[in-house]
Amino acid sequence: MADVPKFAQRTDWAEYFVEQLTAQPLISECVYRSPQRTDKTQKEVVDLLLALSGRAFLLSLKCQQEPGRRSPSEEETWAAKAAVIAANQIKGALGTISKRSIWCEHPRRGRTEFAAQEFRPVHGLV
Repeated sequence: MADVPKFAQRTDWAEYFVEQLTAQPLISECVYRSPQRTDKTQKEVVDLLLALSGRAFLLSLKCQQEPGRRSPSEEETWAAKAAVIAANQIKGALGTISKRSIWCEHPRRGRTEFAAQEFRPVHGLV
């Protein structure tokens, strides 16, 4: 595996790690990290999109910048809030990929564009 890039945020490292992990049973051409949509502004649709045979798995990842800093009860509260935020991101992604085109900078394929309704979402993972 190539050298791991340096990341400013722990969440960026987590997304990269999951991208590399999911590329193993699939192929890296099926794994898209940080797909975007552009209307008036550019916005991330979901953290990872796994695409295969016209179907899509949507993944929303949440990661603490400093794990272990909170008490166990604060960790539980953080996780519950982060799960709601991640679920809302998946819901938004479902609407976006059905109505708008999206694009992604893929490490091998370069800028890759997808038309609205190109994928049928089959699973969302928070």
